[in-house]
Amino acid sequence: MPNSNTNHFDLEALRENLEYDEEFIKNFLVLLKKEFDVSFNILTEEFKKQNIETINTTAHRIKGTALNGCCFELSQLAATLERTKPFNKEIISALMEKISTEIDLVKTLIP
Repeated sequence: MPNSNTNHFDLEALRENLEYDEEFIKNFLVLLKKEFDVSFNILTEEFKKQNIETINTTAHRIKGTALNGCCFELSQLAATLERTKPFNKEIISALMEKISTEIDLVKTLIP
């Protein structure tokens, strides 16, 4: 039976993608969590500046990181933010809240 959390973080898919190199996987997961934090901090700063270009670029970065980390829901949320133009405070704020919540969830699922 598949884990109900695999849409948020699929460790088995990640292990397969990384050829079951457990030492590399361990290091990758540490970097994955750090990258999500760094990228979300950038989003927060750029939101304050209403800089849609950097918001879109950072969302693209999160999307790619999430895909590489097998965090599929986060990738979809970031993809939506990546395509959001022009700057709309309410829409972007709501998406950022969802992304923040998803990052927090993913970080609890990563061993």
